[in-house]
Amino acid sequence: MKKVIALLVIGCLLLVMPGCNFNRGKNTSAPAVHQTVTTPATASPPVESVQQPANPTPDNNNDIIFTHTYTPGHNYRIQLPATWRGKYTVQESKNQVVLDMVTFYFYKPFYVNESPTSSKKVPAVCDPIFGIDVETEGQWQKEEQGPFGYGIELASRDGLVFLLYPSIVNDYQGQDAIEYEKMGEDAWLMIGKTFEFVDGN
Repeated sequence: MKKVIALLVIGCLLLVMPGCNFNRGKNTSAPAVHQTVTTPATASPPVESVQQPANPTPDNNNDIIFTHTYTPGHNYRIQLPATWRGKYTVQESKNQVVLDMVTFYFYKPFYVNESPTSSKKVPAVCDPIFGIDVETEGQWQKEEQGPFGYGIELASRDGLVFLLYPSIVNDYQGQDAIEYEKMGEDAWLMIGKTFEFVDGN
């Protein structure tokens, strides 16, 4: 019941907050896709930090198939619209809480005032569109009760939870804001439906 109420509240937030932005401050209710499977666990350390251009392979519908290598038995793929091609970058990282984090960033920076007293606009950073985190079940159970407890569980395997974190703040303006918001909606609709492990059942 608690989760149903939480999902309804977050769904309402999405209606009033266009687009997306997070920094381990995370989002909302999600596509209802959840897999729970068990395979023999094999450990190989996740990549520390990699900045890479998006270089996915299109399928027959020209959609993008993005495959992420984490550890044997825990590699996964998602599908994204063909319209995303050339409009995002991907960063892989980890920290003391998150075992593995893949963040998809919008390809354009947003602009801010050069200083509090200046109206001159300068580029800031590129906002994230969404992220997929891997955490232990124990860590996720702790987070569920706190400020980061609104990630969306995509799947669980071997004591690990795979979480989708859409963004909730749109820092862009004009056409960039419209494009960014649309990509956030695409992520919301497609990732839960297409997330799958690619190295065993």
